[in-house]
Amino acid sequence: MNRETLLLRLGALAEPSYRDFSARLLPPGEPLLGVRLPVLHRLAGEIAGEDWRVFLAEDCGETLEERLVRGLVIACAPMELSERLCRVRDFLPLIRNWSVCDSFCAALKTAGKEQDAFYELLLPCLSSEEEYRQRFGLVMLIDWYLNDAYIDRALTHFFSFSHPAYYARMAAAWGISIAFVRHPERTLPFLADSRLDAFTHNMAIRKIRESRRVSPERKALVLTMKKEPS
Repeated sequence: MNRETLLLRLGALAEPSYRDFSARLLPPGEPLLGVRLPVLHRLAGEIAGEDWRVFLAEDCGETLEERLVRGLVIACAPMELSERLCRVRDFLPLIRNWSVCDSFCAALKTAGKEQDAFYELLLPCLSSEEEYRQRFGLVMLIDWYLNDAYIDRALTHFFSFSHPAYYARMAAAWGISIAFVRHPERTLPFLADSRLDAFTHNMAIRKIRESRRVSPERKALVLTMKKEPS
């Protein structure tokens, strides 16, 4: 499948009402067609079963759907680890919103099997000044690194976070809340000694308190740790 064929397929599968709904959830100006994520996964699977390198050699296109299909092909096509890591790096500049970022991260299942190699790829992202490069690193930690082997390193990254952009800050808060749900005893000392900005810190507490998997007692405890807005 080439880019022209993909655009025709996407156009036929687009739903204007879904496009309008999605547009309200994304930063303004994002080019959208309105194709649902499961459909994009199916298209990416088709391409991954064909000559996917030819597809990836073409220009990507500007719509969210075209970029996301490209990311999903990179995530699922059969290739050696070294090539996948290289193609992931090349894809990062195409991540310009939370939707492409988070869907790409979730699709990178190889990261769950090759954690050390992907962790090295994430380190520059976690210190990046670019909003979605930073979010990519944080969401990858959430999806693939909140396990016994990596939880302390993940928590260190979440609590050393410093970035002014909204979607990066929300990713850090989200990561802390998920870490708390899965590893409350290891997360509590970090939360108690947090040097995060008040917005990110308090948003993490809010998300912890919204979880149905956190006991009322722990919800009450983390509430006492809120910071006064600066």
